[in-house]
Amino acid sequence: MAEQAQQDESIMSVALYRFMCQKVVGSEDHVKTIRMVNTVRDNLAINEKEAMFSSGSYGEGLEMRGSDIDFMKKFQFIERNFHFQYGGQKT
Repeated sequence: MAEQAQQDESIMSVALYRFMCQKVVGSEDHVKTIRMVNTVRDNLAINEKEAMFSSGSYGEGLEMRGSDIDFMKKFQFIERNFHFQYGGQKT
């Protein structure tokens, strides 16, 4: 009985995956294309002060109706290296 339930679960999982690909998120090629477009747009938006990146499901190439669009912003700061003595060794 447990083996039959596991087979049913596997069949349902594959059916759900196919439905999602066909009706919700699109084909694998479509998702790859959207992901590439997002990457190009993100790279073009980088400047000296900040960088903004698409994230979440949209950033991963999944355009789902009713879903939000997430972005992350990274501010570019100048890094300075400070050398100090710690336990007799310079770091």
